[in-house]
Amino acid sequence: MKTAPLISTVIPTHSGSQVIYRAVDSVLSQTYPNIEVVVVDDNGKGTEEQIATEKSMEKYASDDRVKYFTHDVSLHGSAARNTGVKHSSGEFIALLDDDDYFLPNNLEEHYKTQISHDDSYGVTFCGMHIVRGKIEEDIIAKQEGNVLVDFLMGRMRVGSSLVMIRRSVYEEFNGFDESFKRHQDWEFLTRIFTKYKLASTHKIGVVKINLDRNSATNPQKFEYNRIYFLDKMKGIIDSLPVKTSRDIYDMHYVTIAKEYFRARQLDGVIKWCMKTSRPFGSLLDILRSAFVYFSKIAKI
Repeated sequence: MKTAPLISTVIPTHSGSQVIYRAVDSVLSQTYPNIEVVVVDDNGKGTEEQIATEKSMEKYASDDRVKYFTHDVSLHGSAARNTGVKHSSGEFIALLDDDDYFLPNNLEEHYKTQISHDDSYGVTFCGMHIVRGKIEEDIIAKQEGNVLVDFLMGRMRVGSSLVMIRRSVYEEFNGFDESFKRHQDWEFLTRIFTKYKLASTHKIGVVKINLDRNSATNPQKFEYNRIYFLDKMKGIIDSLPVKTSRDIYDMHYVTIAKEYFRARQLDGVIKWCMKTSRPFGSLLDILRSAFVYFSKIAKI
């Protein structure tokens, strides 16, 4: 791989001073030989967390593969990723959240997958080992090719830490929509999937640590973020066959109802179940999901 093209890994960080080194080290330890790491500190210059993050990054000061940039004020994840890509030089762009880390051969597997497919494939993705409290599991989505509907239906887990994108594709779609505070990876990938196919490495490439630092703290906020995503994606969703678009809306409405169920706010559960095409069935789905979740917990 002496002539292997450069792969840039962009790592946005916010409140991650205690874990950022793990993410950076995982990129520097890749078996793929031609890499750079671009860390974008979105804490806000001069804040306690930014100063701590800068201190953590000092160990890489002599490594010319690592670049570190700070935002004067916090602009959130979408802007941080765009800043990172702007300051990167790679032909391919990998993304990594600061609390996740790559397994050693992840980028090599992405590259092998990319060059084994034609240019109709704009994105490659890997599976993940996810750690959520006491629950750990491996997840590898089986879908490939034209995945727009499966993605919008939530049938596959493809998030920012799992993908590598051709730089030309990233630039064609003008990067992330910086108005998004949540679901920015969903928004960006949805737009890409309207034109390009997705290819899988069929390998676990990322360990994803679910710290819930950026999770919505109440169902009302969760509702706002999810509806913002659906409103922005309305043109794409409504262009699909009627039954397909209805099923997509139903899935997201049920997901909102589940958040109200977790918060024991029955009015919200009823409200969002009633918005679906099958209110009683949606309520049963929520109860079934709760049973499965607590069954897993009971086995730990």
